[in-house]
Amino acid sequence: MKRQAFVFFLIILFLFLLLSYAQTETIANPNFTSDASGWTYGEVDASGVASGAWNSTGGHYDPGCYYMLHNDSDTGSNPTSEQWINYSFSLTSVPNQTKLVAWYRLVTDDDTDYHAEVRLIHSNGTEFVLYVSSTVTTAGDTGWIEVSEDITDIVDVTGTYTVKLYVQTGPAPENADKPTNEGYWDDVQVYLYYPPKWHEIYVNDSDIRPGDVVEHQVRWTDEAGMSYAVLEVNGTGANCDTLDNVSSTTLSGNDAWSNLSWVIPSACEGKVIGWRIYANDTSNMWNATPIQSYQVKENTPPYYTSVQANDTTPFPGDAVKFSALWFDNAGLDYWTFSWNASGNCDTWENVTISDFLQPNNSWSNVTQVIPSACSGKAVGWMFYANDTSGNSNATEVNVIDVQAEYISITLYNGPICFGSVDAGGEYPASDGSIAECGSGIKGFPLMVEIDSNVNTDIWLVGSGDLTDGVNTIPLSNLKYNESSSPSYKTGLSTSYQIFKSNIPSGLSNHSIYWWLEVPVGQAAGGPYATNVTVLVNKTS
Repeated sequence: MKRQAFVFFLIILFLFLLLSYAQTETIANPNFTSDASGWTYGEVDASGVASGAWNSTGGHYDPGCYYMLHNDSDTGSNPTSEQWINYSFSLTSVPNQTKLVAWYRLVTDDDTDYHAEVRLIHSNGTEFVLYVSSTVTTAGDTGWIEVSEDITDIVDVTGTYTVKLYVQTGPAPENADKPTNEGYWDDVQVYLYYPPKWHEIYVNDSDIRPGDVVEHQVRWTDEAGMSYAVLEVNGTGANCDTLDNVSSTTLSGNDAWSNLSWVIPSACEGKVIGWRIYANDTSNMWNATPIQSYQVKENTPPYYTSVQANDTTPFPGDAVKFSALWFDNAGLDYWTFSWNASGNCDTWENVTISDFLQPNNSWSNVTQVIPSACSGKAVGWMFYANDTSGNSNATEVNVIDVQAEYISITLYNGPICFGSVDAGGEYPASDGSIAECGSGIKGFPLMVEIDSNVNTDIWLVGSGDLTDGVNTIPLSNLKYNESSSPSYKTGLSTSYQIFKSNIPSGLSNHSIYWWLEVPVGQAAGGPYATNVTVLVNKTS
């Protein structure tokens, strides 16, 4: 989780555009370098003498081009043909200016009637003839000829337009035997010209407060050349809510930065400022950035009430909930809990960092388990809070007094003794009436006295089967219960078993009654013995 002294709401937009000028190209395959992808061939050819295809040689600047052929091989006929290729492009916005450029070459080897045209089909279906070449009537080679047409008046709506490159062979003169007409097309492009383009948008400050001088930076490019820029903000007036032009500058060149400064008024503390920059070029084409915004931060830190712990005299191991209620106008960001319970319970440490759940009033709540090292010590604790403007505040140091816990245990009526027993029976431990066990109660019951200032549990565990060194009786045959006449008895185990749980603190006595079940056919011998451990610990 990222933690900072503040979080800022300044919206900074980084836009990196590849274009260096206000010129956009629409045809993706303008020079037929490796194929004629994107272009569609069509013809009117009743005699079957016409064909068209991409050609790897014969190009204008590089080898590739589109090649159209009218090949009349019959001296007794006089066929005609029309040939064209189309390329469609779509516009989602209308440019300020549009230009079409194309290069063609016509090659003939006999008397003929041959010419080229450049056309544009409007998005509404209307077909405009932009250019018509001179008609070739004799053998020859025109060389490469450029067509350059301003089509701004035609490209006037959004939609799909189609460039059509056209050649026509008309009826040849009577003395033509079998003319071969070749048309070459290359380096075709439609250029769209737009107003100045914005690319990168910045402000020079990430911690903006009243009185700061903020510089608004925008990079512009334009083919005609940049001229002027104006900064508009909605942060003027008594309430910081009036739209106004607050700064301007002249620009020059095809690639220029507009760096416009403005001093943040005091009325804008804690508010979001919207801004944009308008710019025009030497052709008086205007454009504006999208509306940007940044947060003017407040200088008032968060404040708090209801600083509390739900237990001010806990024991080690207890879970204590610490709380504080926070308020802030700018917006609460995150809080930190710190206490001096680390190490030997003498070191301050930030142990929890968390976001506020609500922006203007919210609780900081954390539950911590008291370390054992803090037994009998005073533990200081406090909260810190940060708002979205980078302001911070802290509660006073509060103290909890950790109690030194103690548990004292005393056993009475031990050791557990059963005296002489026979195989196949179950026998209670001595209640003082078994002479072999000596005077006094020996396990019926075994008494456990507990004195503690915490709630406790009693656990029982055996060291292993009862044995006389040769023979054994299973440990589980040694049974116990807290009643002298129970309906069920629990066999002892080598794993700890809970006998009684959550015994209230203070002085208390607990009886454990014991029985031994002697298996049928148990070998004589003895004495049989094992160790029984009574463990008392703090209730978890």
